[in-house]
Amino acid sequence: MQARGLLNGCALILLFIIQTATGDTRCIQKGGKCQENSIPCDNYQSGLCNGGRTRQCCISNQVADKRCMDKGGKCQQTSVSCSGAYRSGLCGGSASRKCCVPQSVFIISILASSGKLCTDANFQTVGRVVFGEARGETARGQLAVAYSIVNRINHSGYPNTLNAVVNQKTAGGAYQYETLGVAAHTKAWNVTKKGNTQEYKNAIKASSDALCGRVSDPTTCATDYCAYDPCSATNSNKYWTATNKIPIGRHYFVCRVKASG
Repeated sequence: MQARGLLNGCALILLFIIQTATGDTRCIQKGGKCQENSIPCDNYQSGLCNGGRTRQCCISNQVADKRCMDKGGKCQQTSVSCSGAYRSGLCGGSASRKCCVPQSVFIISILASSGKLCTDANFQTVGRVVFGEARGETARGQLAVAYSIVNRINHSGYPNTLNAVVNQKTAGGAYQYETLGVAAHTKAWNVTKKGNTQEYKNAIKASSDALCGRVSDPTTCATDYCAYDPCSATNSNKYWTATNKIPIGRHYFVCRVKASG
């Protein structure tokens, strides 16, 4: 009986070890290690480890910075001078720690991205968004909306393809670019497209300028915007910190960086 009890005890311990290891897989796949969050660590992420709430995934800056390094950049504090351009969402650590991409690498990256995005089909897709979201806006205002799509593609918090970004929906099932779900806007777009009106041409120009990199981004890095401020799109939350807020036309645009802590 004692031997059987010992075997049962060993089996339970083995099962616990297997469950813990299996539950830690998502953390391990990210290059992290599950441990108690009382232990010093560069970056902790929750929801990736088995066990209690205090057991979290520790990811070192070296691992978290890989996305930046893959783009030829270097993670550093934004107070440090950058010879190129800072990009958000690619580094571990605090919100003020961003990826500095050298100018030569940044230009090559933009050109490479433009080669993929600079197509007639994409002009139509983004043009529909620009028409619905910024119809009647200045060229700069329409360009800013078009660039929000490009910036989302290059941001870790959003899908990495144009169609996925444009068609992304909220938890409630609505389009994030709200006017895509409004039948009246779709009808108006089809009419103006058929008539090749100036409104249609303006939307297509803003889209092509952004997708082909012909005109620089007036927001620098904005992924979100709202017709009023504050709103959920321009506010910070526990996941993202809103930065670089700028009013353009009838909208307030913000960039987003990963929240610290």
